[in-house]
Amino acid sequence: MKKNLIIFGAIIILLVIGIVVYFFMPKVPVQNNINSQNNSPASNFHASSTPLTYQVTIAEYKFSPTITVVQKGSTVVWTNNDPVAHTVISDNGTELNSPLIANGNSYSHVFNISGTFDYHCSIHPMMKGEVIVQ
Repeated sequence: MKKNLIIFGAIIILLVIGIVVYFFMPKVPVQNNINSQNNSPASNFHASSTPLTYQVTIAEYKFSPTITVVQKGSTVVWTNNDPVAHTVISDNGTELNSPLIANGNSYSHVFNISGTFDYHCSIHPMMKGEVIVQ
């Protein structure tokens, strides 16, 4: 009997966590892989060929969004909303190499080369993100 109550309690806790995650995590729109106008890969939900500025928020020891799809020539701005400093450092290469970004400050980078750029925080290596430049 006691074992059944423990299992039932664990199931309830998991359901509550699932509901909280579902309703309170940021939603990322589904993106088509092909832009129907020109049969080229879609560029972060925008049909414009004009370079844009994209925002990545640093909060709760996470980059959000984790994956940012941008057009070549666009700028990505990382803004730190955590009470501690973070960095934005390329996993491979030197494309991204921010100084310490204190709370309330930002770091920006213009992506002029197509490719996939994985990055992390050098202070908190579990924090990871990716910029895909089309």
